[in-house]
Amino acid sequence: MENDKLAAFVVQLQELRETVAGQEIDDSRLKEGRLTEDYEKASLIIDQLIVTNLLRRKALYLNQIDSALKKIKSGDYGYCLECGDDINLKRLEARPTATLCIVCKEAKERKAKEVNGRGTGINDWEKSTTDE
Repeated sequence: MENDKLAAFVVQLQELRETVAGQEIDDSRLKEGRLTEDYEKASLIIDQLIVTNLLRRKALYLNQIDSALKKIKSGDYGYCLECGDDINLKRLEARPTATLCIVCKEAKERKAKEVNGRGTGINDWEKSTTDE
């Protein structure tokens, strides 16, 4: 990949990292005092799960961004982890943290659907962010 393209990806990834790192997750509801009713406790547990999931996703995305930046420095950026081919430039522009070419990504998604049946919503998103 050309140096000017790599430099543009560095800028894009650094800006993305700054944006994601700066996003606040509102956990003020979790700091309430005594809960007296069961529904209040249940609601608080659900809020805790949501906040925990959001924090985990944020950390995961920051790790993916950092990994992409390291790959740029090492010269490994833009290559598919499965087949070793170049990842299409348009794909990287749309998703600069991508680690699979579109052919391998689609094959992985087809295989996952065969194993799991139809998509399962939130877990599909999480899987797509970790193995892309």
